[in-house]
Amino acid sequence: MEAISTLMPANLVEHAPALLVAVPLFFAAVAAVMPNGRAGWAVALIAAIMAALFSIVLAVEVQSVGVISYAMGGWAPPAGIEFRIDALN
Repeated sequence: MEAISTLMPANLVEHAPALLVAVPLFFAAVAAVMPNGRAGWAVALIAAIMAALFSIVLAVEVQSVGVISYAMGGWAPPAGIEFRIDALN
């Protein structure tokens, strides 16, 4: 994990579960308003690369520490939404 964490700032690694979902959603909206197909394709490619990087970071972290539990919005379950990542998903 240390080799992966040197590639990304600590805040990005800490919030990788939320960013794995939010980044493609944000870039989809950006790609939709691009003036031509090439620019939209480039935005979609950047989003795919970022999502793949977040997926690799999370896979390595699950292998080293086990199940990752991320509380969305800072609210602990059951009051808030919990995003759990394990070896299966």
